[in-house]
Amino acid sequence: MDNVGGRIPPQDLNAEKALLGILIMDSSLLDMVSTVLAADDFYQKSHKAIYAAMLEFKEKQPNNTLDLQSLVTFLQQEGGLEECGGAAYLAELSSGDRAALSSNAELYAKSVKDCSRRRQAINISLKLREQCFGDSTDIQSILSDMVTDLNDLAVSGSTAAQYSDTKQIMDYVYDLLDPTKKVESGIPSGFSYLDDVTGG
Repeated sequence: MDNVGGRIPPQDLNAEKALLGILIMDSSLLDMVSTVLAADDFYQKSHKAIYAAMLEFKEKQPNNTLDLQSLVTFLQQEGGLEECGGAAYLAELSSGDRAALSSNAELYAKSVKDCSRRRQAINISLKLREQCFGDSTDIQSILSDMVTDLNDLAVSGSTAAQYSDTKQIMDYVYDLLDPTKKVESGIPSGFSYLDDVTGG
């Protein structure tokens, strides 16, 4: 997203760097972060590429652990190391006291997401302005599209909560449908053998 009216779009590069550094050093957090963030949520191009590479690594090499060296090797094989800023930049991200900040991963992810949503809101407003200046589209259609876009954007902010709720529901459903578990429909008699035969 280019400058808008001479102003730099909302972004938090420090949070992006800190989050990527944490994920390189503790890839177990990637599952949690990936429920909140997509690669396009990052503002800096190299950060988008790094995060996308992490997700791709996890998908293509599920039995291997992501760390600095494995990520560099993966990027060399895939031809994306330069796009990510090179091995030196990845080492810089994962150096220092980032390991001590792993508890802040969720905080950094929220900041990155918030900035991304602000940029998306700006894009929606710019699109609305351009369409309103034009005369080829019905105004009702323009407004309906804008409402849909804003609703989608509003929902995107609660991705993690939705994921958590959905997981709990699905776990409950699987427990109910588990054929290895016997469901007692009656009242327990106190005799386990009799309850197994009669269902209680």
